[in-house]
Amino acid sequence: MKAALDSLSKEQRLTLKLYYFEGYTFQEIAEQMGHPYGNVKHHVYRGIEHLRRIVFDGVADRTSPEAS
Repeated sequence: MKAALDSLSKEQRLTLKLYYFEGYTFQEIAEQMGHPYGNVKHHVYRGIEHLRRIVFDGVADRTSPEAS
């Protein structure tokens, strides 16, 4: 699981941590990070989708930082 988390972008890891583990809302995360609300939602949903693909399909997203 650590490898899957490490394959996320820095923004995705941070927003997932703040949202799921620390209980912040999207709005609170946006204010804390200085990012637009929509970007925060995008990072969370794209991060979750990326983790699902790795865990359930064994396939990493081709746009992951490691693929670059």
